[in-house]
Amino acid sequence: MLTGTALALGVGPADAAPTVRVTLASPQANTVLATMTNDRSADQGCYVSFYYGPVDYKTPTTRVESGQTRSIRVTDLPAGRYAVYVNCGALQVHKENVTVTGKPGGTPRTAVVAPPSSGLSSALTFFGSS
Repeated sequence: MLTGTALALGVGPADAAPTVRVTLASPQANTVLATMTNDRSADQGCYVSFYYGPVDYKTPTTRVESGQTRSIRVTDLPAGRYAVYVNCGALQVHKENVTVTGKPGGTPRTAVVAPPSSGLSSALTFFGSS
């Protein structure tokens, strides 16, 4: 016979930890663009993995600063259906099946895309700030 006291703790949506938000897109043939927005209080090292498709591929780890957005573009990815995983820190933050169109062959390549600049910072850079 077991005796004792049990305590159940719940976490509501307001208490949920900040995350890294991810969007995946295939803007052109043989290309996948993964965009990550880091809502956590610390910088994150993120990478994208492609499995169960014509090739398995993992991007190099890219630093995504706290409160910032960064994109990783993978080009020359052979056409097919992939399970795409995005990991930041020690956590898998996103998984999605993606169909890539285009030619069947190729060797994947990775490029980190600079975060979009705001209109104000672009204007200050163009005209100079004083």
